Amino acid sequence: PGNQRNYKRVRNLGRGAFGAVTAAKSLDDGKIYAIKAIAYRGTGGDTIDEDRQRALKEVRALRQLSDHPCVVGLRDAFESTCTKKLFIVAEFCESGSLHERLKSARRSVERNGWDSGKLEPKLVSSWLFQLVSAVEHLHSRNVLHRDIKPANIFMCAGATQVKLGDFGLVGVLENSMDIARNHVGT
Repeated sequence: PGNQRNYKRVRNLGRGAFGAVTAAKSLDDGKIYAIKAIAYRGTGGDTIDEDRQRALKEVRALRQLSDHPCVVGLRDAFESTCTKKLFIVAEFCESGSLHERLKSARRSVERNGWDSGKLEPKLVSSWLFQLVSAVEHLHSRNVLHRDIKPANIFMCAGATQVKLGDFGLVGVLENSMDIARNHVGT
């Protein structure tokens, strides 16, 4: 297992409800990875241990699911006991998120007219196919993502490939006949 000293921060990628994500270069293989740092805060009625268990659930889900080409791959996960954080080291999707891509297309349309921001239907169809393939993979393993949105769909290979990521709200069903009993998401 790794630790923070195995990585050199390149830049901040973003911050979500449960943690911050940084692009970092591995000192072992020289590749860039996305590292999500999840702090165990014990807020919102949860204890620090409940925060920790929720974070570890995300790691277990990624270990189970990241063998699919349309799910962000897990490289490593490690805890820092002194800072009370879990670090999830995952595949870096260099083309950003679908959310960023859609915002960029919208800005282009607003500035230069409809034709300037159009997304090619063939490309969008490919993205949808890949996303459905990822969701089918999750469901075949009785896993519910529970937070699918453009900000959790990441783009690779010059935005021709999409990958489902951020499994922080994942739900695991005991069997395929269970139903999700609560509504979550952002």
